[in-house]
Amino acid sequence: MPKISIIVPIYNVEQYLKKCVDSILAQTFQDYEIILVNDGSTDACGEICDDYINKDSRIRVIHKKNGGLADARNTGINAANGDYLGFVDSDDWLEPTMYETLYNVCFSENADISTCLIETQRKNKNQKTKVNKKEIKVFTSFEAISSLYEGKLSGFSACNKLYKKSLFENVEFPKGRVYEDAAIMYKLFSYASKIAFVNLPLYKYNYRDHSITRSNFSEKRFDVVANYFETYSFMENNYPEMCEKINFVYYVTLRTMIADIVCEKSIVQNSEYIKRISKHVREVNKAILKNNTITIKHKLLAQVLAWCPGLAVFFYKFFLKTN
Repeated sequence: MPKISIIVPIYNVEQYLKKCVDSILAQTFQDYEIILVNDGSTDACGEICDDYINKDSRIRVIHKKNGGLADARNTGINAANGDYLGFVDSDDWLEPTMYETLYNVCFSENADISTCLIETQRKNKNQKTKVNKKEIKVFTSFEAISSLYEGKLSGFSACNKLYKKSLFENVEFPKGRVYEDAAIMYKLFSYASKIAFVNLPLYKYNYRDHSITRSNFSEKRFDVVANYFETYSFMENNYPEMCEKINFVYYVTLRTMIADIVCEKSIVQNSEYIKRISKHVREVNKAILKNNTITIKHKLLAQVLAWCPGLAVFFYKFFLKTN
């Protein structure tokens, strides 16, 4: 059995797929299997996947009907034979030493999860991540969860991490939901004995302007609501000291949704969405007012957003004009 199963969900990325798979095949760590999950692609991805079967015996291909990223990942998890799992998005690529580094860190630190930095790759300009010195930090579950919601520990992405497969026994990515990584990462961290972080930019994220999370405002943005209530309930039962932080992050997310609508200059078209955002702020308004991590200024803004969303939009328009 391989030590690592690397799962690659694939949908209509023929121009990126070979670079992605080749970067996995170039890994210095060799004891792995690659599970290519063709999620109903309508371009040449299926043929490209099948060609790779003849190139390397460690590659397995699963062809399935389109079910979305989460469903493709879950399919790969169910088929995996490795003791550890890794996920790679099919338009991204890896440094050759990524899985060797993450596996060795798990082994040396007796950690169930290891994670590295992500370096953003843009079409015309790459965002170079500065690292002065290789450093490894080890966190408890609570420390890792707390750092995660402070915007540290290399983010919510599932792809820059290596996991003990056993962590997924009672966890799966929520089907049909965007922000699926945020929906489960806190659970995986909670179930892990230790989480080890190495400050090396080993995962290369291909920034694409037309990806789901950067396209025009849509219904899918409201998937954060289900994420919040699930996360808050989990923290309330397991880490109550995290509840204020979760509430704060959720409020900032709702506030950002209003700002994004204003930036897109699509206020009239998205008036119903603005009303829904206002409603969601009202749902958690008591928690916002009691939250010690939210300043008085932003508590006042929350009241405007909750009860007078039109005025909140005006404030954002004024702010954007003067900055």
